[in-house]
Amino acid sequence: MASCKSVIPDDLMRQLRKMENIDKVAPKMLNAAKKIVKPALKKNVARHHRTGDLERSIKGTKNRKNQYGWYTKLIFDGFDRNGVANDTKATVIEYGRAKGKRGSVAADPFIQRTINETNDDAVDAMQEVFNEEYGL
Repeated sequence: MASCKSVIPDDLMRQLRKMENIDKVAPKMLNAAKKIVKPALKKNVARHHRTGDLERSIKGTKNRKNQYGWYTKLIFDGFDRNGVANDTKATVIEYGRAKGKRGSVAADPFIQRTINETNDDAVDAMQEVFNEEYGL
C-alpha cells in the first residue's frame, strides 16, 4: 500500500503560531484603514457642504469582533442644527429621493465613490501593518 507523508516547514509553523494573536493585530489594521478612508469620505461629502454639519458628524466606531471577524464603521452621527438626522441626510444624498413633499433629489453616490477611491490604499495600509506585526 502506498503512503505519503507531508511535513510543514518550520518557518511556516512559526508564522502560523504568531498568527494566533490576530485579535491584537486586527484592530491596528482597521485603524490604519480608517486613517485613509475617513479623510476621503469627508472630502467627498464636502461637495454637499452647506453648513458643515454633515462633514463634522463623521465618526469612527470602536473596532469590534463578531462571529465573522473584526470590523469597524464610519458613521454619520447626531443631528444637524435643524434637527435632521445626519445619517438620513447622507442616505438621501447617496441614493436620492423620488419626488415628494420636498421635491426630488438626484442620487450622488459619494459613499460608493469613497469606497472605490480608497479600497486599494486601505488594503495596502492593512497589509503593511500585518507585515510589520508578523515580520513578513
